[in-house]
Amino acid sequence: MLHNLPQTINGRVFTLEGKPLTEVKRSFKMACKKAGVENFTFHDLRHPCIDNWRLQGNNFFRIMAASGHRTMEVFKRYNTITQEELKKLVAETMDTYMDT
Repeated sequence: MLHNLPQTINGRVFTLEGKPLTEVKRSFKMACKKAGVENFTFHDLRHPCIDNWRLQGNNFFRIMAASGHRTMEVFKRYNTITQEELKKLVAETMDTYMDT
């Protein structure tokens, strides 16, 4: 998955018209302001990103490597499992046992 991402330019991840951006903080704040979003930081995007990667079937170790989490303890703060996911797990497990 990560090999398909564009390569960085001089160690920068975010680029605009092929030139590295030195910071996204100001642009992100302006975008949030224009959208009427309050009390939200760029860092807050880590939660849904990690959840989406997990829901796509990626294992924890790959996600941790991509997100930069070095310990499971820190990673667990960002990995949010919903009640719906737990219900689905129980239902799938029950279906498996009922089929045998």
